Amino acid sequence: MPAIVIDHRLCDVCGACVEMCAMQGLVIEQGRLVMVDASLCMVCKACESACHALAIMVYRDGQALPEFDGTTVVCYRA
Repeated sequence: MPAIVIDHRLCDVCGACVEMCAMQGLVIEQGRLVMVDASLCMVCKACESACHALAIMVYRDGQALPEFDGTTVVCYRA
């Protein structure tokens, strides 16, 4: 199943990814980037391409996910 990974240590909350998401699946709430609903994701990687801070990674089916710590949010697409 595809996964969208947001690393809040790297995210500077510029909003570029929010603007690029055609499905409006990303929002900024209380100063943090949030995935509204992972099932909206088309796995197009537009958000990943827009992120100059490299804070978003989109993993397709079958790709191995790296180890994460407590500052990383992983959203799985339904």
